[in-house]
Amino acid sequence: MKTLSKFKITWVIAAIFSLSAFLFVNIHAGFFVQKPQINQVFDQTQLEEVEQAEDGKLTVPDVTVLGSLLEIAQKLITQQH
Repeated sequence: MKTLSKFKITWVIAAIFSLSAFLFVNIHAGFFVQKPQINQVFDQTQLEEVEQAEDGKLTVPDVTVLGSLLEIAQKLITQQH
């Protein structure tokens, strides 16, 4: 019987410890930890470029130009082999 009571006491102590740790973490996070304020300004460069484009022409992004250059280079390499 003594081993059973020690086993139960161990579980009760573990349960109390885990509950107190859970409460401490949540109370500490709720009252003492200040949440950062995010003040972020989004860039609108793409919209401004479209609005400032002349004669309805859109500027070509650099990524598209690089992609087309890579495609041409791959075609030339495969033709040489």
